[in-house]
Amino acid sequence: MPNTTEQESFAVPCLTLSTDMIELIRDAVVVTDLDGYILNINQAYIDITGYQRNELIGERPAKIQSGRHDSVFYRVMWDSLLSNGFWQGEIWDRRKNGEIYRS
Repeated sequence: MPNTTEQESFAVPCLTLSTDMIELIRDAVVVTDLDGYILNINQAYIDITGYQRNELIGERPAKIQSGRHDSVFYRVMWDSLLSNGFWQGEIWDRRKNGEIYRS
């Protein structure tokens, strides 16, 4: 079993690899921590929304909500995220310029 130092040194390359991998995905990707704070977004997300990374990192996705979904929708989405590690579906969000769009 690796010691803590070995585990930490392994975690950094994995994080870098994950960051590089989301850039290869053509769909918009938002990565959050377990508390729902945005850790990263990919270039596709930047292109679609007009937000830059530094505007969203550390924020909650509520910043971009369109107002078209109720609390049940978000509860189901977060339940999927927590139990499956991902959510896939259609959502209405708000671009930086205020335009509401379907994604």
